[in-house]
Parts: sequence; C-alpha cells; structure tokens
Amino acid sequence: MKISKLISLLNKKVPFRLCEKWDNVGLAIGDASCEIEGIAGVLDITEETIRYAVKSGANLIIAHHPLIFSPISSVRADNLVGSLILKIIKSGLNLIVLHTNFDKSAFNQSYNIAKKLGLKSVKPLSVTNSEYLCKLSVFVPPENCASLKKALCEAGAGVIGNYSQCAYMTEGFGEFMGDENSNPAVGKPLKLERTKETRLEMVFSEELLAPVREALLKNHPYEEPAYDIYQLKNTCKNYGYGVFGELEESVGAAGFVDLVKKNICGGPGASVVSIGEKPRKIKRVAIVNGSGFDFYKNAVEKKCDAFITGDVTYHRAFELKASGLYTLDCSHFSTEINFGECLAGLIKLIEKEEKCDLNYKYSRDMQKNPMEIL
Repeated sequence: MKISKLISLLNKKVPFRLCEKWDNVGLAIGDASCEIEGIAGVLDITEETIRYAVKSGANLIIAHHPLIFSPISSVRADNLVGSLILKIIKSGLNLIVLHTNFDKSAFNQSYNIAKKLGLKSVKPLSVTNSEYLCKLSVFVPPENCASLKKALCEAGAGVIGNYSQCAYMTEGFGEFMGDENSNPAVGKPLKLERTKETRLEMVFSEELLAPVREALLKNHPYEEPAYDIYQLKNTCKNYGYGVFGELEESVGAAGFVDLVKKNICGGPGASVVSIGEKPRKIKRVAIVNGSGFDFYKNAVEKKCDAFITGDVTYHRAFELKASGLYTLDCSHFSTEINFGECLAGLIKLIEKEEKCDLNYKYSRDMQKNPMEIL
C-alpha cells in the first residue's frame, strides 16, 4: 500500500479536519508515493524513536505529537527540530502525525484508559465537532432504481447507525420536455413526456457529498437527472475530547489511586498528583488524556466523582479544587504513552478492511518520560 492510500484511509477514520487550528497533522515529512514497508507507532519523535523505527524495518513513522508545530525557515543540524528532521530524511523514513484529530476520535487514549480501569457504559465527555446527515432525493426509471441504489451505497450513502443500504422508494409519474438541443433517454425533444418514475431517497454523511453526487451523475440513465440534496439537523457522528464511565463497584479514594497507578502510571511506585478533597466513594470517572483541564466543567456537569488528566498547572489546581471535582494529574506522558497501542487498533481495522499487512510495530517501554520524578 502506498502512503497516499493510507493517508486517505486514516482521513476517513480520524478525519484531519478535526484538528485544532494550531495543530499540524497529516504527512509532515516524506513522499506520499512511497510503498509502505513497515510502520512504527510512537508518541514523540526523538532519536530513540527514529532508531526504533529503523531497527523494526519501518519506512513510516506515525507519531502522536507533531515534530513541526509552526512554520520553520531553516532545517539545521544545530537545533533539536532540524537535527531530527535530518535524521528522519537520512534514515529513509516518512512521518505522519495524528494529534488532536486522533484525540477526538473513538480510537483515542482516553477510551483505552477507561477499558484498563474497567469502566462501564463509557461515553464521550465532550462534543467539539459534529457531522450532519444530508438527504438525497432523486427520480429514476423503476428499472434503473436498483442499480442506482447499489452505486449510491458503494459511495457511502444509505447508512443509518448500524444499518446499511437504507432507502425509501415511492412510485409515481414524471413529466418533462427537452429543448431542441436535448438528447432524452425517454421520448423525443420538444415533446412533453409522461413516464413512470421511482422517487429514491437516501441519507449520507455530509463528508460524502462529492462521491455520492459523482455516483449519482455517473449511474443515472437521464441526461439531466432531477434530484435534490439538502442538509438535515440529524447528526451522524460526534467527535470530542475525553470519556466518562462508571466503575463496576464504588471504591474509596485510596483504592482508586492504587487502581490508577497500576493501570496508567506504571505500578504502585508511580507518582500522581491529587487535587481537591478526596471523595468517600468513587463511582463515575472522567478521563481526558494529555492536557485536559479545559474539560473539567464537562466532568462536573456529568456529575463525575473523579477526573483523570495531565498537565494541571499551579493556578489551575486552585480552580479544580474550588469546583469540588477530585482530580488526579497522572502527567501528560502517562495518559498518552498508550498511543501506540491505540493506533494498533486502528491499523488492524484498516488491514482487515483492505486485506493487507502493514507490518505495524510499537513499544510502550521504548519511550521514556523526559520529566523524571526523583
């Protein structure tokens, strides 16, 4: 598979348009026309992760954190970013970044943490982006309805939740008269025609507007198909940061901290920062991987007993404490080092759908937190 094909498939699963304005996702370094020999999933671009990619036989790195955040005017070996860019190029590697678009997807690290903590009824904590449904209404001869519907389904139309090939059809009559320059599939120019037609209605995600319209025009028998496309208020997909769910049984604060240390921070000896009054019992838990302070109000709104995130600063800790939301700052690193594992689920899905092997590898132990707690 070429890198360009993988980028297209990734864009369908974790759309690049979801990223924040300040973010930099997609193909950052390399040649999209290259064939993929192997993929290394990493949290950050470092000398260690570059060596790991080369050793694992990969020619493509997929990283969570961008190496290039803002425009650069030069690539030089005497600064960190420049030296890493040069190492990537010299090593024959390509680089794709999946950052805030990945964070907002159903593959994100928060879902993975929730699973490890044993949370039930896990739902998105926030909704920052929504995709709306569009509806297509088109008039087609009855004998061509099935083939047109099939083509529209192949373009992605007709999906409602867990159901596919959804459509509504009504029979009726259509009238039309072509001018002297027309070439009608039914009847003759300058003559009013009346013929049996089927009104075919199907919904599709707004992101599929172009391929659905292309399939319609390519497969409709009429020279000028009569159709309407209009946007609905129905959402088909919601994206956002974080999740929340419930433990199978309530636990005390001390037991909850032990659970978090074991499943997120690397073991009993790990350190976490506790903010706020410790609840007597903890049942409902919110998680936002990385820097999740901005979403603590969502956790309060959802009546969560505890909030897990990273990167809480000194002054923000006062705000969290005042909110009454018990918070554990597990560090940015500990809440996102599972990126490689989460990406594995996405790559496996693509391999299954495309019937291919992308030779994906990752190692949780290969990367270390640059901030060491003494």
